[in-house]
Amino acid sequence: MKTAINKLAPQLWLGHKKKALFLLILLASLSLLLLVDRILAINNPLHLSFIQRYILLKEYEPLYSVSFVPPPEALRDSDSLVNKTYYLRVDADGFIMPAKIHRQPEVTLVFLGGSTTECMYMEENHRFPYVAGRWLEQATGRQVNSYNAGISGINTQHCLNLLLNKILPLNPQVVVLMENINDLSTLLYEKTYWGENSPRGTITSQKSSALKELEKTLHLLRDSLIPHLSREIKDFIQIHTPVDEFSHLRGQKIAIDKPYLLGEFKMNLEEFINICRANGIIPVLMTQENRLKINPDPIIAAYLKRIEINQGITYPAYKDLFDSFNQTIREVGMAHAVPVIDLAQQVPPEKAYLYDVVHLTDEGSKLAARLIQQELIKLIK
Repeated sequence: MKTAINKLAPQLWLGHKKKALFLLILLASLSLLLLVDRILAINNPLHLSFIQRYILLKEYEPLYSVSFVPPPEALRDSDSLVNKTYYLRVDADGFIMPAKIHRQPEVTLVFLGGSTTECMYMEENHRFPYVAGRWLEQATGRQVNSYNAGISGINTQHCLNLLLNKILPLNPQVVVLMENINDLSTLLYEKTYWGENSPRGTITSQKSSALKELEKTLHLLRDSLIPHLSREIKDFIQIHTPVDEFSHLRGQKIAIDKPYLLGEFKMNLEEFINICRANGIIPVLMTQENRLKINPDPIIAAYLKRIEINQGITYPAYKDLFDSFNQTIREVGMAHAVPVIDLAQQVPPEKAYLYDVVHLTDEGSKLAARLIQQELIKLIK
């Protein structure tokens, strides 16, 4: 036994010696690198903030697919939203499906807007961007692709970004823009389209660190290994702790500078028109359907009453602003000879067509698609 140990001892010592030598060389190398870095800093100092800034492209994750039911707050603010399971599929380019029906279409349409264009709580073949495209195809006999680029919460500033970086490569003949309430909310609360690190801003910045990068990697690993469980956990957290985009302003009375709000909105509409025309695209504007009647239905009155309590904006004042944004759309369209599809005038402000303040029901979507088809057929022909 002793003989075996005596034979093994030199081998163990040699192994430890090699490890110790390796660590010594490693430490010496690191020390040398640090020394060289400090010498270089004497004549050419460098400061790294590790702050990353980037422009947000507001879209769904490509190839995203999910089923969901309306959250409690959506049902609370609605009197005709059907509480059932809905489905959302997204193609490889981040558009809500169905979208690219034909490989080589004769006509390409794109619809830009927020949740009122997205039509989340609806069967996918009932969403008006898709239906309008199919009806146009039937009426004209031409192959039509109709893309839905709507996503909840975006405003005209995000739409301009999407137009420049995502829509133009499609070479569409027509792009339809519908925005109102998201621009109104953004400008009313944030006073600007460029609110940094606001959920509705266009530029975001964050300080990077080894710990943050590790956290991102772990989240990616989690979502890759257990995507369904991860989704359920996220949904549970969102339902019980919903995100309030304007939480930092709740309880503060909002000052309303109506000319400024309308002026900012008007400039973005005109930019949309100019970009489209510079690229050979026909721009089309749409006013936003709504249930803001002089004497509102109880569910609508209750929703706007919360805004009055939190921000001091009365129902008549809010309705006036919303109506003024729609009127600005009409005036910009007329001034620039751009077609305006007036959903605000032509969709009845009733629960059969809208399940809350601005979102369409299936019946409302069908009516909107018919109105869009009647206007766009003139342009396509």
